[in-house]
Amino acid sequence: GPLYAAAGYALLPQPRQWAASRTAAGAVLLLAVLSAPSSASRRWRWPQQTVLEERASIYGLVTVARQAGGGAYFFENGIPSGESPPTPRMEVLVNFALIQVPEPRRVLLVGGGVSGGLAEALKHKPDRVDYLEFDPVFLALGKKWASGADQKALADPRVHAMAMDPRLFLRAGNRGYDAIVVALPAPTTALLNRFFTREWFAQCREALVPKGVVAYSLPYSQVYRSRVMEMLDATVVAATSWGLSRQDIVYLAGEELVVAAAASREAALLRDPEALTARLSQRGVDAPYLQAYAWDWMNEQNLAQAREMLAGPQPADNSDLRPIGALLGTVYWLAQVTPTAAAALMPLLRLAGLVAAMLALVLTLPAFLGLASMAVRQPGSSGALALMFSVGMTGMAHETALLMLLQTRHGYVYGLVGVLVGAFMLGVALAAWYVEARGLKVAWGLALGGAAMLLSGALIAVVAVGGFVVGWLGFTLLALLSGAAVGAVFPSVVDAARHAGQGRIGAVYAADLLGGVLAALTVPALIVPIAGIVPTVTASTLATAAFAGALALRSRVRP
Repeated sequence: GPLYAAAGYALLPQPRQWAASRTAAGAVLLLAVLSAPSSASRRWRWPQQTVLEERASIYGLVTVARQAGGGAYFFENGIPSGESPPTPRMEVLVNFALIQVPEPRRVLLVGGGVSGGLAEALKHKPDRVDYLEFDPVFLALGKKWASGADQKALADPRVHAMAMDPRLFLRAGNRGYDAIVVALPAPTTALLNRFFTREWFAQCREALVPKGVVAYSLPYSQVYRSRVMEMLDATVVAATSWGLSRQDIVYLAGEELVVAAAASREAALLRDPEALTARLSQRGVDAPYLQAYAWDWMNEQNLAQAREMLAGPQPADNSDLRPIGALLGTVYWLAQVTPTAAAALMPLLRLAGLVAAMLALVLTLPAFLGLASMAVRQPGSSGALALMFSVGMTGMAHETALLMLLQTRHGYVYGLVGVLVGAFMLGVALAAWYVEARGLKVAWGLALGGAAMLLSGALIAVVAVGGFVVGWLGFTLLALLSGAAVGAVFPSVVDAARHAGQGRIGAVYAADLLGGVLAALTVPALIVPIAGIVPTVTASTLATAAFAGALALRSRVRP
């Protein structure tokens, strides 16, 4: 970078060197400000709070903050993920889950251990509690800054605290749990959404004993329920039902919607507040907040309203390959901070099918327009640029799909983003070098790029649908192949545009970047959550490969 900048500066005329110097000085000053000690930025990001500690991990940024007179608040990438001493939320969730089981001997707690979850679980006298945090930095900071009661619970010999992805933990064969408590925030990110999909609940069913339960909580209000909250809750509960083969489910409809679902029909879930409070007393569990409000939250009228809400909107299929829950959770979060932005996105959610078709059209339209123009005239520079735009979109769609699949399968993506992006760019460079070095004709270069695009798309779809456990090296090789598809087409499009009378490489590069930018903005945020990974990759791949093949067949240009 510095060498390129110095070379460009030396080639500038004298008057422009002074202007370039001022621009460079401003850029350096801005970089210095942004790279300054983080104390000032922390005060801006965490107003009225004292940041106790902040550390990066492969999952993102973990922050521990404290308000005046309060305890420690834990944040994962800015999302509230717990507090110590805890709020009554954890008392309600954990005790409502464990009281459904006659004898909760083995308990799996996903998150929430340093926020009161472990202390509440130990009240039921289990033989063992496995406490999982997927982020090792979060667990380390939790152990360091948790309050006395949570520290005592962590030190209990029955507690086994581990930093491991819960889905990988269950995939490794850990079984025989009486209860699995998901004490995580609502699915406002793709990472959190992994624990609210039907595949996750199916894993829970396999890990539970026949009389076991899985429990979690969702946003809710007895007074005001927004449309997006209704859609989010209905979608997650539907995923629970599908994942658990439509077994029995009970609710607490209070400050949150607490859901407890049975692993099989052998479980006898408690629906009556009297039975619930009687079992709490019999077991000697002190849960004053739950005991005080259970009569209201399990009131038949309140439960009827909750069931009506869940039955209202047509629930989408929240799955690993179609993470609609993450989009709904994001819109719900936006509604709390910027209602205008959330309101703008609501029509997209109400008309999800139509929107999916329109977004698919966005990915495939350049290819179809290019094919249509070729049917009536000889392809020129505009056709070549349209192909490069389409290739840029499809390449980015492939890269995005790989990143999302990596996170779904392994739980993290931040630590490997650079590796996958680097492999993609290496594929671009190697394929472009090969086409140039071999002196391939335009038709052969386009055919090679189209074939690589088809192979890349097919392999991504196979990995997605087949559920294969592919390591980071496999994802890296797939990113390399996706980049090679783009790189093989690039020099051929440059030659095609040159022979058409407009051979400026900048225009070709701009078309590629514009296509990539459009895909980067729409694919992960909208297209994949609404349409799904496989349809997105398939539609863009087939359209672009067909466009490249048709242009190769029509091309009469020799390099």
